[in-house]
Amino acid sequence: MGVRVSVEYARNWVFTGIQPDGKLLHLLYASDTPIKRHTKITAEANPYAPEDEMYFEQRLEYAWRRSDEGKRKTLTLWLAQSKRCPMCRQLITFESGWNIHHVIERHKGGGDELGNLVLLHPNCHRQLHSEALAPSDMKGFTKA
Repeated sequence: MGVRVSVEYARNWVFTGIQPDGKLLHLLYASDTPIKRHTKITAEANPYAPEDEMYFEQRLEYAWRRSDEGKRKTLTLWLAQSKRCPMCRQLITFESGWNIHHVIERHKGGGDELGNLVLLHPNCHRQLHSEALAPSDMKGFTKA
């Protein structure tokens, strides 16, 4: 039966200091910083090209899922939509999943502000971006 020792106590030397309020601080090691990989942007991708709209929406969603601020923004959108997909009016859950969609697409001058974003089910999002949906069908699409 082995004894488990936490990483902090396994170090021979840990530089520390005390703040005026009495809080103990210790020097961080580079190994204390978690590694976060990034995905390179496809060289041919253009944020202002209609055919690359879904690609940049996926990148935005990926970044939001990995950051605390992004998670707060996603929660704000979800609550503003009454937890429902504006296309099918069904609940958006962890099981159903969601995609971020720009109401006014970036290539048409829309931005990443919350007022221009909605959460959609992945299938609803694909349908919205598919060629099967005529532009006239999308004119009335707004946030729920």
